[in-house]
Amino acid sequence: MSQLGDATAYAVKDAAAQEAAGIEAVLGLDGGRLFNAHLARGCESEEVSGETCLVLGSSPEAQKLNGCFRTGCDGPDQPFVDVYVTTGERTPEDLVPLSYRTEEPLPSGTITYNPAPFVRWHTDARSSMSLDVHADLQASLVAQLPSERIDLSYVGRATGRSVPGHSYNYDIVLTFPSLSPTGELSASIIRTSEDKFSVEILDGETRIASFVDGALVWCAESAVDCV
Repeated sequence: MSQLGDATAYAVKDAAAQEAAGIEAVLGLDGGRLFNAHLARGCESEEVSGETCLVLGSSPEAQKLNGCFRTGCDGPDQPFVDVYVTTGERTPEDLVPLSYRTEEPLPSGTITYNPAPFVRWHTDARSSMSLDVHADLQASLVAQLPSERIDLSYVGRATGRSVPGHSYNYDIVLTFPSLSPTGELSASIIRTSEDKFSVEILDGETRIASFVDGALVWCAESAVDCV
């Protein structure tokens, strides 16, 4: 696989995992209780709560990072959750660049977010039958590798719905403007309550790759149906 192919695989897999984890937490699919406790409380008017932050891991590098969330309300029964990463006691309004080492399939190097990741998940609980979620997604990041610098930035949108005790679904569309000469390389991530999970990569309207069993399979190099 070319280095650009490696970068595409890395960017799509990392972004898909990050944004899918976010919407699954807000929809309550991950078993977490922090977000759900806020959603169950309900909202009466516009408000913003304080921040809750946790160290991201046990390694020396992870010990420097805090994963944070802040809850609030857009209006009655319309709570939101801000999710972000900091390098100290910082609010979402004071994010700074964040760097860490690359992982396979990229060669040794660094990934830098500038600013650090941040997303606001909006929820709509005005219906007693379902919980609707949406977020506008944007991340500015580059990979600095031994031989080149690759822009892995993306923009996108996520939407989802949960019907408690019955079903859920979400879909995420991300566009990576610097990973294709056309500027139209995108990824589509879909999951339903039937445990159907798919990730596809398109260049414009042409599907060029899919994730199969966690690995990126290029249409031009396999028997994957790319029609």
